[in-house]
Amino acid sequence: MRHLLLICILSLMFVSGCDNSSDNLNHQKEAPKITDSIETITVQFGDGNNMTISNKDQVKYIIDQIRSYTFESVDKPLSVGQHFFLKLGNQQYLSTGYLTYDGTYYKVKDTDEQKVLQLNNYIINIGKEKFPSLLGG
Repeated sequence: MRHLLLICILSLMFVSGCDNSSDNLNHQKEAPKITDSIETITVQFGDGNNMTISNKDQVKYIIDQIRSYTFESVDKPLSVGQHFFLKLGNQQYLSTGYLTYDGTYYKVKDTDEQKVLQLNNYIINIGKEKFPSLLGG
C-alpha cells in the first residue's frame, strides 16, 4: 500500500512538473504600447553622447516606427552592444531591436529587421547634425 501511495505521489509530481504552459504563455506576452503622451525622446549614444529629440514630427515618426514593429518577449537580449538607446517614458528601445519595460525584454521579429535599420539610420542622422563625429564620424 505504501508503494502504491509513493508511486501516485511521484507520478503527480512528474506530471505537474512537466506542465510548462505558464512558461509558454510568458513568451507570448504582448509588448506594452508606447503612449501618446511622450513629447520628448532622450537618446544616449554608445560613444557617450546624449541628446533630446523634442521636434514633434521627429518624435511622432520615431514612435510610429516602433509601434509598427511586431515584438516577441524574450528572456534576455541575444546581442550585445548598441549604437544608442531611446528613453520612451518608462520604456527603453535599443538600436539592436529590443524594447524593455518593467524588467521584460521584447525583441523585434525578424520580419521587421529592415525597418529597425531604417530607424537606426534616421536617429543617427539626427545625432550627426548635433555631433558631427558621432560614433566615430
